[in-house]
Amino acid sequence: MTDQEKYVAGQKECGIEVGDEVRATRHFVEDEGGSNLFGSDMGAKAELVGGKATGTVAHIFNSGIQIKWDGDYWEFPYFVLEIVKKANGNVPDAKPITKGDSKMTNTKYDCEVQVETKRTDGKVVANETIVPRYELFASSPEKAEQRVRMEHGPTIIKAEDAGAEVAIICKPFCRK
Repeated sequence: MTDQEKYVAGQKECGIEVGDEVRATRHFVEDEGGSNLFGSDMGAKAELVGGKATGTVAHIFNSGIQIKWDGDYWEFPYFVLEIVKKANGNVPDAKPITKGDSKMTNTKYDCEVQVETKRTDGKVVANETIVPRYELFASSPEKAEQRVRMEHGPTIIKAEDAGAEVAIICKPFCRK
C-alpha cells in the first residue's frame, strides 16, 4: 500500500465529515503521512494552527480535508484536525486523531531563483539572483520547485514578463 493509499484509508476512518466544526492542533510538513499537501508553516495558514480558531469542513479530497475559515479555504490532513462539533450538533468526546503508519520522509533543500537576461542577439547581459538562497523541506526536488513557484510567484512572473529566463534551483541541503 502506498503512502497516499494509507492516507486515504486513515482519512475515511477518522470520523470527520462535511459540515463538522474542526480545529487544527499542530503544524504539518509537506506530504506528511501521504497527504500530498504543502506544509502549514506558510502565511495565513500558519496562523490557524494551535489556536482557538475553528472552521467548517467544506470538502473531503483524497489529498486532504478542505476547511472554511472566515471565508478562506485551506486544506489540512485529517491527523492534525480535532473535531469540535459534529455537523449534527453533537460534541464528541475529546480524543486525538492519530497519524497513520506512513514512513513518508522529507528532505531539506537549498533553493534560490536566478534570472538571466539576454539581448536580442542572444548574448547574456545580466545574471542575478532574485530570490536569495533559503531552506525548505519537501518530498522531492520537483515538490520543492513547485513550492518555490507558489511562494514567489509574483516575483517569478514579473521577471518572465520582462523577458528574462528564470531558473529555480533546488538542491539537497548542504552546509556552507
